[in-house]
Amino acid sequence: MYYRDNELPVFKSDYSKYIVDYIKHMRANGFKYNSTTCYVFLRFDKFLIENNYDLTVPVGKIIDEWLKLFDLISLVSKKSYYNIIYSFFVYLNKVDNIQIPEKIFFKKHERFIPYIFDDDEITKIFDKAYNQIPNSDDKITYQSFYCLLCLYYGCGLRKNEALNLKVKDYNLETGVITIWKGKNNVSRIIPLSESINKNIMILMELNSYSDNDDFIFKEHNQKNFRTHILYKMFKSLLKKAGIALRFDGKSQRIHDLRHTFAINALKQMEIKGYDTYASLPLLSVYMGHKSVLETEYYLKFTKSEYTDVINKINEFSFNIYNNEVEYEE
Repeated sequence: MYYRDNELPVFKSDYSKYIVDYIKHMRANGFKYNSTTCYVFLRFDKFLIENNYDLTVPVGKIIDEWLKLFDLISLVSKKSYYNIIYSFFVYLNKVDNIQIPEKIFFKKHERFIPYIFDDDEITKIFDKAYNQIPNSDDKITYQSFYCLLCLYYGCGLRKNEALNLKVKDYNLETGVITIWKGKNNVSRIIPLSESINKNIMILMELNSYSDNDDFIFKEHNQKNFRTHILYKMFKSLLKKAGIALRFDGKSQRIHDLRHTFAINALKQMEIKGYDTYASLPLLSVYMGHKSVLETEYYLKFTKSEYTDVINKINEFSFNIYNNEVEYEE
């Protein structure tokens, strides 16, 4: 479920009142604290209930047991689950003097190397995605999935930027979508190609929308398209399209479509004779990056055929910046 700024889930543990107060406090201080964070707290609330943890249980024990739930997931995700809950207890320490253990600082992880789909792989992916759209009750789900793939690869959108698009964000006449306050609170306007625009129009004719605040992408039951369904369908699609796993045995990510878009966009600019120094800032704005440095680092891991392009980017950014940012997950 998607939680807006004024919405809150129902929490049932002994910490429920504190959790609600904390989320309200963080929102009042400018933090979004919507769907993703609410999901973490719902899971934490359920964890407390299942383990019969009340206010008398030491916080250190609660945090230690909470972390054990994530031993088998990536370090990045584990740190995220830990930091959200630890920050909550820091808040309680300030407002109610609850004792907390020292914060854990995880060892720096190796950066995840992005995957760039080649032209043949992209063709297989979209051919298979389009051809699996059925003339049945599931048509809405598969049409939504296909349109989402088009936005990730064709427009370079982030996962949630596409999933959270509402009817009011799409201009049917001009074929333009507006991203409101994406990552880093950056808003931007994205023009759609004729084919992407046409497919979204087909989808919207299939769906039933209550008002302009309704989400564009839905499943067959008219519920909002869920993240885990997107992941499941994408993994299945890669297998059906015959896309081999990465060199490390892991599956490609939805975000790799955005990365592939960025590389292809920069390559096309160079082929058309655009100056790389001018192209990089344009791409940075289009992708919603906070600075050109984010774009430079985002494009850093590429296939060998793009080495010349990346060398130019590095040369350009070196003259402007002398610090580094984290690669966007």
